[in-house]
Formats: sequence, C-alpha cells, structure tokens
Amino acid sequence: MSNLTVSTAEVALSAVRRLLLMCGIVIGCVAAVLYAEARIAPKVTLLVSEHGASWIRRQRPFNLGGWGPTKEQVLFRKQFTTERSGGRHVVTVRAWWSFKMLLDDRPIFQSDPSRESWKVPHDVELPPMARGDHSLVIMVENLFGPSALLAYCDTLNLRTNRDWEEWHEKDGWQRVATVDDVQLPEFSDRFESPARALASTLWWLGPLYLALCGGLIWSGKRRADTSGLPAWLTASRCRWIVLAAWLVLAANNFTKLPAGLGYDLSGHLDYVRFVVDRGQLPDARDGIEMFQAPLFYVVAAEIYRLLVRLVSGDTALLWLRWLPLLCGMAQVEICYRAGRSIFPGREDLQALMVVLGGLLPMNVYMSQFVSNEPLSGVLTAAVLLWGFQVCREPAIAQRPRSQWWAGVILGLALMAKMSAMLLVPIVAAVLVASNRQIGWKKLLAAVTRCFATAALISGWFYVRNWLRFGQPLVGGWDPVSGIFWWQDPGYRTPWQLASFGRSLWHPIHAAFYSIWDGFYSTLWLDGNLSSMGTWESRPPWHQTLLLAAPWPALLLTAAMAIGWLRGLRSRDAELRRSLEFAGACLLLYLAAFTLLCLEVPVYSAEKASYTLGLTPVFAALCVSGLDLLPRQRVIRSAAGAFVFCWAALVYGTYFVTGGSFGFK
Repeated sequence: MSNLTVSTAEVALSAVRRLLLMCGIVIGCVAAVLYAEARIAPKVTLLVSEHGASWIRRQRPFNLGGWGPTKEQVLFRKQFTTERSGGRHVVTVRAWWSFKMLLDDRPIFQSDPSRESWKVPHDVELPPMARGDHSLVIMVENLFGPSALLAYCDTLNLRTNRDWEEWHEKDGWQRVATVDDVQLPEFSDRFESPARALASTLWWLGPLYLALCGGLIWSGKRRADTSGLPAWLTASRCRWIVLAAWLVLAANNFTKLPAGLGYDLSGHLDYVRFVVDRGQLPDARDGIEMFQAPLFYVVAAEIYRLLVRLVSGDTALLWLRWLPLLCGMAQVEICYRAGRSIFPGREDLQALMVVLGGLLPMNVYMSQFVSNEPLSGVLTAAVLLWGFQVCREPAIAQRPRSQWWAGVILGLALMAKMSAMLLVPIVAAVLVASNRQIGWKKLLAAVTRCFATAALISGWFYVRNWLRFGQPLVGGWDPVSGIFWWQDPGYRTPWQLASFGRSLWHPIHAAFYSIWDGFYSTLWLDGNLSSMGTWESRPPWHQTLLLAAPWPALLLTAAMAIGWLRGLRSRDAELRRSLEFAGACLLLYLAAFTLLCLEVPVYSAEKASYTLGLTPVFAALCVSGLDLLPRQRVIRSAAGAFVFCWAALVYGTYFVTGGSFGFK
C-alpha cells in the first residue's frame, strides 16, 4: 500500500510540475510580449489606467461597420476650482492620438501629431491661475481610431474619469465614457437573453433529454454496460449518421441562405474573379482579401471555370458553397480517425468525439458560405491528426513516407492560410520528440524531408511577399497593403484581455466586451451573425435555439478544461501524450489569438474561426473530460443524453426553415 501511495504521489507531483511549467512558459511569454508591445510598439493600442486616472472616450454606441481614415475630434472638459492664486501645477497627459490643451479657453500646449509619438506622456505645466473657477479643455484628434484621453494632476486633484464631460459636433456636451464602458449597437440589443431562450426550448428539449437518458439506461442494463451508449451505436455508424445529417443540412440550406451571407464574402469572390479573369494571382495591394494565401481561390477558380460552361456566373459562384461544405464534412471524418487514435477500444468515446467535433457550431456555420477558412481548417486538422497518430505510435514519424506526407499536408495548409505557420513548431516538436532516440542524423533527415517538402509547395508564396513587401507575412490590416481601415472598439484594455462572462448573457457581438467573450460566442454559436450588420440582413438561423447555446456550452467548456488537466496526470502514456499534445496546440493557438487581438484591436478579429483547424482538439479534450465522470450507468447515460441534446440544439439552429431570414 505504501508503494502505491508513493507512486500516486509521484504521478501527481509530476503532473503539477508539467502543469506549472507549461502554464508558466506560455503565460510568461505572452505577458512579456504584451508588455513590450504595449509600451514600445506604436501600432499596439493597449490603454492602461494609471495614477488613479482612467482612459476616457466619446460616449456613443459601438458600430458594426468599418471605418476608413476618418478624423474624430472630441473635446474633453473638466471644470475645477482653485482655493488660492499661483502655485505650480503639472498635468500629465496621454492621448490617443494627438491633443491640444486649453485653459480657460486659452491654448497652452499642442502635441506632435505624428502617430509614433502618441505613447509618450506629456507633462504640461499650467500657467499661473487666480483663485476661483477654471475650465481645462483637452481636444483630442484621431484619424484611425476613437479619440481617447488619460490625464491627471495631483496638485489639483484632477484625474480623467466619468465625471469629465465631452463635446462632439453630433451630440454636444455630455458625460464621457471610459474605454471599458460598452454600449452595444441597437441591433445587438434586440435579441432576447440566453436564459429566456433556453427556457423556451425546454418544452421539447426536456422530454427529448428524458427519453434519451431513459433509453440509454435501458440499453445499458440489457448489456450490463456502463459506457452510456448502446452497442449498435459504434463510432463508425455514428460517423455515417453525422455525415448523412450534414448532407441533409447542406442540401436544405443551399438555396435558402441569402447570396450575400458570409465573412468578407465580396472580398473572397473578388479574389476568385481576379484569378479567373486575369489568369494570375493578386497581392495584398489589389483588394481587401487579396493578401490571403492562394490555394482555396485557385481551386475555386478552376471549379468556377467548369461551372460557367453549364450555368450563369452568379449561379456558378453560388455553387462554390459546396467547397466549404465538403470541408466541414471532412472534419467529421478527421474527428472519427482522431478518436480511434486517441481512445482505441473505446467506441463510446470515439462516437462522442464524432458528434462533438462534427457538429461543433463553429464548424457548421463557417462551412455555409464561401471562405478560405474551412479549407484551411481541414488541412490544419489533417496535420493535427497526423500528430495524434504519432502520439499513439511514435514509430510513425520515423518512417520517411510519413515524413513526406506530413510535409505535403503542411505545405498545403500553408498555401491555404498564413495562420498555418503555427503548425511549423508543432510539427517540428512532434518530429523531434519521436526521432530523438534514433540519432541526430536520422532526426535531421526527418526534419529535412518534412520541411523541405512543405517549403517546395508553399515557400514561393512567402518569398514573393518578402521580395514585394519586405516581409513574408502580410495581413489585411498591414500598412504595406495600402488599404487603411479600422473598426470598433479600435483599442485594447487589460479588461478586454482578461475578463469573461458577458457572452453568457449577451452573446450577440459579445466581442465588444472582451476577446474571450468574443471567442466563446463564436465557438459555440454564430455570435457575430456571419458579419451581417443589420437586422434585415441577419442570417436565417433559428434565433431561439441560437441564443440558447451559451449555457449548455459552458458545461462542455468545463469538460475541455478538465480533459486538458487529465492529460497532465494520466498514467496511460499514450493517452497522456495525446492530451498533452492537444493541450499544447490549444495553448499555442490561444496565445497567437491573444497577440492578434492586441495588434488588430477590432471586434471582428475576436472570432474562434481562426482556430477552426483545432476541431479535433476541442472534441478530444471535451470527451476526455467527460470520461472522468463516475463509471455508473445512470451518470454516463445522462452525460450521453446531454451531448445528443446539445447536438440536436446545434442542428436545429443551423437547419434553415422557411424562406430567407427564417428567424423564429
């Protein structure tokens, strides 16, 4: 018994060490980069309160559209009283972007209007003042974002806060808002609360849950089984059921979805037309989406050329929807194969992984319209599937043929979207971990085979960017593209980076609250409404079911977190490697997501679709967490019934009924 106790303690201690090391490395690196970016890089707008003063801005609702180079000029005013004449008073000012200070309507200071100098605090000494009432006005101008101000003066006890006033030509004088205040667009406030939406679905969801739970318990009793799923529902059959459901949903939605639905749809279609009309690839200067890697658009252009021989051009563009739909269906197969690799011999867990991954809301709604994201997601998931297989059987990565194939898939992923660069350290880590014990020469050969193949397929695109723009990675927000735009909120705050919870109450456009609310509301539902910006153009999803999603998803999110922790303490070496691999991939992508949101401070950047390739990772961690439930038939059956009811909720949400805009 003592040996068992010691062994258990060692396993627990090892798990804690791995947890602390992994969290410490990731958090430390992210914190260091955030600090450096916030304090040094002019392009990063992280507004941090200091010295008791808050950053303030014009009080207005956030806007769902984008802005070009539009000057916003706001006057911030504070009226105060001095008890005695004279005295030395210094006001420290930070303004996003440039400012002019007036005391009692007399100009006393004007900052350098260059954008690079906005982070430099300005200490402005006020001229001698007589005893009595005074007015301090600071006029802030910004061309690429909202005008914001932070100011304080200890001797006058002045600090920017909600007791200041602001004036704008559209509104006149009114109270200011702090940069952490959120006023949603009127459109976003028209939706009912998730609690009420969930309650209104219980009339059918409750009986369905009880029926499923009772059926699973009865099925388990007949076999004396505690898995919670019936014997006939194997992972393979579950895969075919989900694929059939996907096909029915795709066929149903194909003609019912409005033609203009989708993130940056016009930009994606312009890219396809550019390739078709000119027979060459664009670069970042040719349009809003022209910076993207070309694989999806080249494939779509070839399909379009074939279709226009049979149908009109507009119809051919509509038929391109089947390309992302097929990518979404391919995620079902990848989740099935990943489940067989991570949980061998556990048909119940494999089946749950197929359901959770195949019907992940992000995967379902992102596959309904033309975009490069689904193709990038499925290629990324294919690389991660290879990683899961290597975690189960490291010898796979020692085979030259496997190394070549990994390089091919990695190269294609890099040609589908530049975010696949995150796969490079993942693939390198897998190759090193699985080949390090067979000698450095074979390790070097393995790395060379894989990455040389990937470079041969995709390297030319990044070299072309380097030659034309001086950098291999070019984004749509990059100044070298010549396209200048910004979007609300236009800045970041520590609260936006660290808080979470408002998406449980207001999931539509929850990205205005924080980046994690934005991530959550676009992972578990179409929280940004596929970028449709008006009530009339909103997608025709079932509104009540859409809004009912956040609270059930909270349990699945908790299961993911528990599944990740399980990977740090599991005694099963193969399972531990797989879950640690999944957790490492998730941490890497979340760190990159955080840095992207910091560098591009717009609400549309806060969407989980950037992690669409992690679909098998999300499913694996969630299933792993659910597997820690007590092995009792009733509990397992209840968990299985919950997952199937959640799947029914998701399927009903995105199965369009009626004509266009079939909200209910």
